[in-house]
Amino acid sequence: MKTIHPGFAARGEAARLYWKRLGALTVVVAASAPALAQVPFSCPGPSLDEWLTLGGTPMRVAVRGAAPPRLDTPMWSVDKDDDGYGITFIWQAPLAITSPDREGLILTLGRITRPNYPPGQTFAIAFRRDDGEVNWETPVPTPASGSYSGITVDPRHNTAIVCTSRWVRALRLSDGEQIWQVQLNNIIVNGMPVITTDLGNANRLFITDTEYINYSDSRLYCINVDAYDAVANPYQPGAIVWSTPIGYASGSTPGYLPACQGGVGLVYVATAPPAMNGVGPGSVLAFSAGSNAPALAWQTTNVQATGFYGGVAIAPPAAPGAHPRAYAASYNFSGDLLSSNLLSLDGVTGEVVWSTPSNRSSSTPIPLPDRRVLLSAGVQGYGSAHSVELFQETTNESHSVATLVWDTALSTWNDLNENEVIEPGEYFAIGNWTEQPVLLTANGRNLLAVGVPPDAGDFASPSNGLYLLDIDRNPTEPEFYVACSSATAAGGSAAVTGVSLASVGSDGLTLFGITPKRLDVNQDKSRGIDDLYAWESGSGNRDVDHDGVVSQNDRAQLIRFVRPTWPALRQGVLP
Repeated sequence: MKTIHPGFAARGEAARLYWKRLGALTVVVAASAPALAQVPFSCPGPSLDEWLTLGGTPMRVAVRGAAPPRLDTPMWSVDKDDDGYGITFIWQAPLAITSPDREGLILTLGRITRPNYPPGQTFAIAFRRDDGEVNWETPVPTPASGSYSGITVDPRHNTAIVCTSRWVRALRLSDGEQIWQVQLNNIIVNGMPVITTDLGNANRLFITDTEYINYSDSRLYCINVDAYDAVANPYQPGAIVWSTPIGYASGSTPGYLPACQGGVGLVYVATAPPAMNGVGPGSVLAFSAGSNAPALAWQTTNVQATGFYGGVAIAPPAAPGAHPRAYAASYNFSGDLLSSNLLSLDGVTGEVVWSTPSNRSSSTPIPLPDRRVLLSAGVQGYGSAHSVELFQETTNESHSVATLVWDTALSTWNDLNENEVIEPGEYFAIGNWTEQPVLLTANGRNLLAVGVPPDAGDFASPSNGLYLLDIDRNPTEPEFYVACSSATAAGGSAAVTGVSLASVGSDGLTLFGITPKRLDVNQDKSRGIDDLYAWESGSGNRDVDHDGVVSQNDRAQLIRFVRPTWPALRQGVLP
């Protein structure tokens, strides 16, 4: 769809005045830092056919080399389990997707009322990617305080990690059986775990809890996930190796960059203000991931009096010898559209690289190799609005700065009643403070998959629209709006593989793109290089994308699955 919201083709006078008033505030000069650039992978990266956690990988950078799927023809949607009982999904919970050799599942949480369970019992549910059928469903404790923590996959042990109430549970991917569980001091609210895979035989899971009494004793937990070894790893799976107070945390989701991608063995976490009213600066902290006792490497206090309620994204070093970067977005409970801030830190020293005003958010920023950063943010009212923002980093002499390139709310705002307030119906509402968008990069295009806010304005409600936005265009241009899920109501934080996209909305869980079964070109009930040979030779089921036409797009989709480790594919370039 080329023209979706023609009424928002140009900004109104109010928006222009708003930009003029804020123009002096949109750049903050901070400490010097190396320029960002793409560094080739020096080790095997994550499989393009899996999406294992919030942001896809432990580094939380939600970018995937994948051609955009058609949003007008979903492969399937499901809102009931195999026994016909309706599923009320945890609408804002991130999804996880595993590859066919790891059961081929889409994992999420939902409430089901069925015999022998309390009404609205929460289940961890594993759907088959091929057809949307339920592979297993396992009852888990009810999420506390409306938490929308999702499921994370431990790829070394083939387990689904579920964090609800005070419990962290590991469920076997093949059948949902519990492998281990551990209870935390406090409840888990909106936070997601991060799991290391590069610490030999002593890998760890990191998770935060939320302490609501004193607003000062939330903790970061280090939990063992590897097998017991009396010398190398004297902990049983699920044992708490250590925990440490980090102040107040809600939604705090740790990030981690593996050493082979330029990481320095640190796990990063951001915190909220230590006060009930949310006033005061939060902090970003870095701890040693491999230590058997809490070892704080550094702590950086936010440059303004706002806290962090979401994840930390870790970008690899820009060049050999450079340092990784950490990114976090803050949430200000008052003020105008740009009253919060987006923060970039040196991942080794914790030094502030730059800070720039942004919309309020608990979403995790998406740093790009070309020094741009994307952010989904905002609520309706209280001086804010639902929006997606794009920032550009530049280096000025020895300092780096970041500039707001566009904000979808400001760019499309037409102040119809001339009251200088951004109100529903006056702008294109897309993204929000809980939404985690995903950037799809392929064939020279950069398309952001992001949902519209729930109609009710209540984030316990589902979204009903998913868009693909061309971030290289401006929101005032019709070409900015590439596609919309007009036939199916999706829009929750998407999970993306090299060939498909999954999202939850008011129509349930929907899969767009290609199922693993479509990749079995030679129909031998396996998927691999033989299917590519069959396609090239003109035999078998060559219409991989199921659009009725055999084309080079079918070949491209097949290559993305068969050869996902090609470095070119990681940048969205096809041979």
